[in-house]
Amino acid sequence: MAGESDLEMDEALLRLAEAEGVSSEYYDMWGNLHQVAPMSLAAVLGAMGHDVSDPAAALARMEREERVRFIPPVTVASVNAQPSEIPLCFPMDPGAEERVRIKVTVSGADGQIEERSVKGVMPVSVESVDGTVYARVMVTNEARREIGYYQVAARCTTVLKGRVKTISGTMRLVVAPDACYQGGGRSWGISANLYSMKSAANWGIGDLGDLGALADWARDTLHAGFVGINPLHVSSNRAPEGVSPYYPISRLFMNPVYADMSDLPGYTVDAAAIAGEIAPLRESLLIDYEGVHALKRKVLMKAFDEFMGNNFAAGKPTTVEAAELVGFIEREGRALDDFAYYMVIDEHQGSPKEGWRSWPKKYQSPDSVSTRKFLKDKKREVMFHKYVQWILARQLAHIRGRMQGMKLGLYGDLAVGSIAGGSDTWGYKGFAIGVSVGAPPDNFSPQGQDWGFPPMSPRLMRASGYELFIRTLGKAMAEASALRIDHALGLFRLFWVPEGMGPAAGTYVTYPHEDLLRIIALESALNHCVVIAEDLGTIGENVREALQGFGMLSYRLLYFERDWESGRFLNPDEYPEMAMCAVNTHDLPTLEGFWAARDVMIRRELGILSDEETWRHELSVRLGEKGRMLEALAPFMPEGTSAHGAEALPAVMPEIKEAIYRFLAATPCHMACISLDDLMDATEQQNLPGVLIGYPNWRRRSVKSLEELRTLDSPQKAAQAFEHSGYR
Repeated sequence: MAGESDLEMDEALLRLAEAEGVSSEYYDMWGNLHQVAPMSLAAVLGAMGHDVSDPAAALARMEREERVRFIPPVTVASVNAQPSEIPLCFPMDPGAEERVRIKVTVSGADGQIEERSVKGVMPVSVESVDGTVYARVMVTNEARREIGYYQVAARCTTVLKGRVKTISGTMRLVVAPDACYQGGGRSWGISANLYSMKSAANWGIGDLGDLGALADWARDTLHAGFVGINPLHVSSNRAPEGVSPYYPISRLFMNPVYADMSDLPGYTVDAAAIAGEIAPLRESLLIDYEGVHALKRKVLMKAFDEFMGNNFAAGKPTTVEAAELVGFIEREGRALDDFAYYMVIDEHQGSPKEGWRSWPKKYQSPDSVSTRKFLKDKKREVMFHKYVQWILARQLAHIRGRMQGMKLGLYGDLAVGSIAGGSDTWGYKGFAIGVSVGAPPDNFSPQGQDWGFPPMSPRLMRASGYELFIRTLGKAMAEASALRIDHALGLFRLFWVPEGMGPAAGTYVTYPHEDLLRIIALESALNHCVVIAEDLGTIGENVREALQGFGMLSYRLLYFERDWESGRFLNPDEYPEMAMCAVNTHDLPTLEGFWAARDVMIRRELGILSDEETWRHELSVRLGEKGRMLEALAPFMPEGTSAHGAEALPAVMPEIKEAIYRFLAATPCHMACISLDDLMDATEQQNLPGVLIGYPNWRRRSVKSLEELRTLDSPQKAAQAFEHSGYR
C-alpha cells in the first residue's frame, strides 16, 4: 500500500509541477537528459508556497483560485493590439445576466480617468465551481492608449441566491511597445570594472569621480560612444561573496564605496587629516572593501551631520540642496524607506551574513509592529542612509550630464538577482526562499553553479503586478543610456537549486517571458535606453529570436563565436547586426590571460584540473584555439607583421590586439566594446566562477592607473580601428 501511495504522490507532484512550470526533466548542453528527483520537485514547489505533503490538494486549491478570480492582477498588452479586453469572473444566478451591472474605471499616470458602465452581460463561458455558477465576461476597453502603466478598477453588481452582491477588484494594465528603444546608430566604447580602477584621487577603490574622469577621456581623446561599468548595486562589502557586484543586498540602490568624496555638497573633506588612513587602502595589494567602506562611512557621517545642521531648520529644508534631498526621498518613496530601515536594523543586529533571515522573527517584516517600534527613535540613522543614496544618485546624474557629448553615454549592468537576506527580499515578499538561482553543468562549470540568491516566484510576480521587476528596471534604465541585463535567459526560465542539495538537484522553472519582455521594451522606450540581453550559456529554443524580436541586442563574444563542429572562429560578416560584440567578460580570461593560458594554469593550481592528462589536454586545446584565432585575424593584421604560429607566440603581440580591434570593428554589430583590462594588458581575470576560496574574485586592482592609461598606445589603436569603420 505504501508503494502505491508513493506512486500516487509522485503523479500528483508531477501534475502540480507541470501546472507551475517546474520541469520534471531537462537536457544539459551536451544533450544528456536529466530526470528530476521527486525530492527536488517537492523542494522547489515548497519554496513556491505549496503544501507538498498533499500535492493533489495544493493543485486543486491553485486551480480553484484561478477559476474564480474576479479580475487578473495584471495584463500586459501591445500598444498595437487595441482596443483590448478586460476579463472578469463572478458568481451569478442562472438567468440573471440582464440584472448584472459592471463599472470599469481606468486611470493613467497623467491623472486622466476614463469610466465605462455596462448593463447586462453576455458571458463567454459559464461553469460551476463547488456548486456555484461563475460567469466569465470580457469588457471591451474602448480607448486607444499611449504606452505606459494604467490602473483598472472594476466593480460588479451581480445576483447570487436571489440577493444582490457587489464584488470589486483592481488590475494593473501595461500598454507596451513591440520593441525596445534602438538608439542612434553604431557605437563603440570601453568597459571598466569601476571598483578596480586606480587613480591619484580615490581612496583605494574606483569611484564615481574616476568614472567621470574616464568618461571625459574616452569622449574627448578616443571619441568613444559609451563607457560601460559593472553593477553599482549596494552589497555587504564583506569577502568573499559580499564584494561581488552580482551579489547585492539590493538592485535598487547603490554601494557607498563608490561615493566620490571630493563631491559632497556643503562639505570639504580634510584629506590631510586622514591621509594615514587612506594610504594603506590605496597601497594594499588587493582591494579592502571593508576598510574603504568603514572610512567613507565615518566621513559621510560627518558630512551628513553638517549638512543637516546647515540646511534644515526645525526639520524643514532651508536651501536648494536640502529641497533636492527631500524631493529625492519623496520620489523614491516606500522602496527607499524600506531600504533605509533594513540598513539600520541590520547594523544593530551586527550585520549577520544571512541578513534579515538571522534577525529575531519580530523584525523579519518592514510592516511588523516591532519593526516600527524599534525604528521610532532611529529617525536620524534612517535619514543618514537616505542622504547617502541621494549623494550617489546626484553624483551619477552629474556624470551622465558630462556624457552628453557621447553617442550613448553610460552603459550600465543589471545583476540577475539579490541575496536572500537582503533588503529587496525583506521589502518584497515575491521571492522563493529556500532555493537559489544557478546553472546546470556545462563546459564552463562541470559541476553546475549555485549563485546563492533566491529567484522570484512567477506566480507571485504576477500577483504583485510585476511591481519589483518594473521598479528595478525603471531605476536601472533611468540611470543609463544602455543597459546589459545579466543572464537574460532567466526571463524565459531559471534554474532553481534547492538549498543544501547542490546544482545536480536543480531544475528549470519557466517564466512569463512575453510579459517580461514587453515590460523591458516599455521601460526602454520610456527612458530611451538601449537594451543588451546577455544571452550566453545553455540557450532554450527560439530564445535569441524572441529577444531580438523585441529589439534587444544579443551579446556576442569573440571567444565563443565559432563554428563549433570545426572550431573555426566566425568571420566578422557572420556576426549579427542586432548585437554588441566584445572579446570577453569579467568571468573570462583577458586577452593576455587567454594567450598565456593563465586561466588553465590557475585551475591547475587550485586543484580543479587535478590530473596531469586533463591539464595537458586543456593546454593543447588552448593552443589550437590560438591557432584558429590567428587564422581568423590574418586579414586584419597590420601591414608588415611577420607571420607566426601560435606555438611561437607565448604572449599576445600588440599587433594581434590591433587586429582584434579591427576584426570587431569590421562586424555589422550595433555596439562594440573593449575592456579596460585588455587595453591595460592585464593578465589576471576579475572573477573565476565557482571559486570562493583561493582566488581573489572582484578584488584585483587595475594593472595601471587612470593617469597611466592616458599614455598608452593601445587605446588609440582601438579608437582608430573603430572610427575608420564608422563607429562613434
